[in-house]
Amino acid sequence: MSAQEPEGRACSGDPAGSSHQQFEKLIEVISRSQHAYRELIDSLDQALFTVTLQGEIRVANLRLSEILGAPFQDFIGHSLAEFVESPTLQEAESALPTLLKRGVWSGTLPVKLKKDEMLRYYSCWFQAVMDGDKVTSVTGWVRDITERLEIEKQLHEEREFTRRLVDFFPDMIAVVDHDGRFIYVSEHSREILGIPPQEFIGRAAGEQGPAESLAGIGQVLEKVMSRRQSSGQVEFRAQHADGSWRTLRATASPMFDAEGNHAGAVASVRDVTEAKIAEQQLVEKEKFAAMGQMLAGAAHELNNPLTAILGISELIRDKCEEGLERRQADLIFQQARRAAGIVQSLLVFSRPSAAERSRLNLADIVQEILHSLRDEFAGGKIQVEFSPPRDL
Repeated sequence: MSAQEPEGRACSGDPAGSSHQQFEKLIEVISRSQHAYRELIDSLDQALFTVTLQGEIRVANLRLSEILGAPFQDFIGHSLAEFVESPTLQEAESALPTLLKRGVWSGTLPVKLKKDEMLRYYSCWFQAVMDGDKVTSVTGWVRDITERLEIEKQLHEEREFTRRLVDFFPDMIAVVDHDGRFIYVSEHSREILGIPPQEFIGRAAGEQGPAESLAGIGQVLEKVMSRRQSSGQVEFRAQHADGSWRTLRATASPMFDAEGNHAGAVASVRDVTEAKIAEQQLVEKEKFAAMGQMLAGAAHELNNPLTAILGISELIRDKCEEGLERRQADLIFQQARRAAGIVQSLLVFSRPSAAERSRLNLADIVQEILHSLRDEFAGGKIQVEFSPPRDL
């Protein structure tokens, strides 16, 4: 007969001892599994919890402890109302029927905690927990999205500022990718070309227009996007939606992404049609001004000999008796006066004087006209007598 084993120890090969060891290993595995599960739950960005319908916190993870600013033992079994100023428990109870009806609710809630009284925003998901046909509690998660909303607000304000800046900018702003295709065009495209911005998106820059214009646009974009130039400018003709042709001036600069890689080009496009017309008119005006100066000089040079011809021809005519010589002298005088009139017109054309209003004596004007026509009247044996009234 073999000796008995000490009390409390299992013999090798004892089924009871083997089962006890397996049970201990199972407990160890379960414990490790629960610990790993707990670590996983605590590592989540969302605050997980379960509360009763009266607002008592039953279950929570580490993230809720961080949000409430209290250790587990200070809030487990306590009411949420002890930590949350708003929404109040009454407000939460008023929304409870909607949750119970739907079973699940998700959305964004503004929450003010008592620890700092700062309004923060949380993305939430709640679900009713059923025990048979009865709702016993609410479980769910919340995530603090206050900083994200603030960043989104700032980005929205920056985008809105940029949009308004672009809209108030007198030029059309266009952005092309590295393939030279439009990815953005401002609203001024309607004013400049009569075409809505969305019709440009995806089209190649300079897709339509005269060949020389397309070549110029392509050369500038190629130089800018190859970084051979920090900026480039080109003038080209483009057709408006109404069929007219416009002269446009585009100034382009390269565009880079966050890593500094080339991403395309941005350009401002201005309608310079009227400016070009004004420039052409200015050139024509300068040409006419130069021509006027030349004519003024020529007129002055002609005036001197014409004055001598007029004086001498009038003397000869007065000395000649009726006959061929007088008629010839009279013809010279008349043609010289005609040439003098042309020269005077050239002087007026070369130096246009500003119109001035002044009082005129009509009697003197009529007398001057009659005096200039005295020879014609004498040749036709016409006698003219003019006695102006005193108030003319």
